[in-house]
Amino acid sequence: MEKGVVVLTLPVAGVLRELYPDARILFLGRSYTEDLITSCVHVNGFLNWDELHQLPEEKAAARLAATEADTIIHVFPRPEIAKLAKLAGIKQRIGTTNRIYHWTYCNRLIPLTRKRSSLHEAQLNLRLLTPLGAKELYSLDEIAQYYGLDRLVSLPDPVADQLDPIRFNLILHPKSRGHAREWGLDHFIELINLLPPEHFKIFVTGTAAEGQLLEPLLRACPSVTDMTGRLSLAELMAFIARADGLMAASTGPLHLAAALGIYAVGIFPPLRPIHPGRWAPILAALTTAVSDRLQPKLRDLVPDLNQSLRRQRDGADWLDGDSLLAALGGFYLLEAVRECRDSLALNELFEETWSRTGQSLEMHLTRNLDALRDNPNDPIVAARVDGGIKMAELRFGAEYAQVIRQARDGVGPRAVASG
Repeated sequence: MEKGVVVLTLPVAGVLRELYPDARILFLGRSYTEDLITSCVHVNGFLNWDELHQLPEEKAAARLAATEADTIIHVFPRPEIAKLAKLAGIKQRIGTTNRIYHWTYCNRLIPLTRKRSSLHEAQLNLRLLTPLGAKELYSLDEIAQYYGLDRLVSLPDPVADQLDPIRFNLILHPKSRGHAREWGLDHFIELINLLPPEHFKIFVTGTAAEGQLLEPLLRACPSVTDMTGRLSLAELMAFIARADGLMAASTGPLHLAAALGIYAVGIFPPLRPIHPGRWAPILAALTTAVSDRLQPKLRDLVPDLNQSLRRQRDGADWLDGDSLLAALGGFYLLEAVRECRDSLALNELFEETWSRTGQSLEMHLTRNLDALRDNPNDPIVAARVDGGIKMAELRFGAEYAQVIRQARDGVGPRAVASG
């Protein structure tokens, strides 16, 4: 089980913790993943498969039985583990139907085919929890909150001192040990040369062996800080958490960066089943932080729209230019959110705002066009119609806006608001 796969499995522990707060959750993994797994606050203990696998089958089953586990979830299926779980007498053994050996060793089978699925790997993992009361489908926004990587080690001072307090600390992780499609050193060198050094401090990470493969890059870019072979996995996680961004192929460090809440840029080929729809990093704290900044602006959009396009109720009519500009800015924001809504925790608010702005905008455009027909020379009403047309183009599209524009132009003489 590679580190990236482990990161995308951690939300399984997070959802289990939410469903069963008092449960004892154990994670069976390889030795090299122990630091990662024990950093998750949802996990109570680590079982080392490398050690268990070396024991005779009878002793391995006894060791597994000694955990007193009543349920096992085969997220990353292996036939020998499925057999041991049954021999250990674990009561509930959950696996997928597309593994033939699960029909022999599991007693709760979930129909799940990963290769042809359009869902993300983390979403597919969580499908295995449906017998335990989990939802059929979790959004990526929801999954981002379940990593639980909050038990990080302290970063050694010599490493922490490498981070720049002013510049953007960018980690490049060019190699993948053959587990992903790599971008190539020439592209990374070109990227490094394009980034202004006064704004970016660039680090390169990887194993010691990968460091040797990266020597052409390090020679071509002497300003880069070489961290290859210098960090344990626990230290790498702490280092990533303190950096500002990371760029890599579909590797463990990429998914760690997303889970730890920094900018994560992944390089993926458009090929199934290794495409970004299946393996893209799922941002955690960053998603929430950006969404929290956007929510007040979306909530203000409908009031700004109403204030800018309706006739003033008291005294002489006047155009509220501030509300008009705020509403236009809000519509541009709404359009941007619509384009990237799968990456933000704003879906419910977006749906509400999208619906309400459509209803309000249609109502105000109708009323203002009627008012313009009654008084074609009214500069304030004409300005409201113009502002409404710009909003309509963003909300409904250019064709709809053109229809309103033609209706406006057919009214008669137009006045221009001044001041």
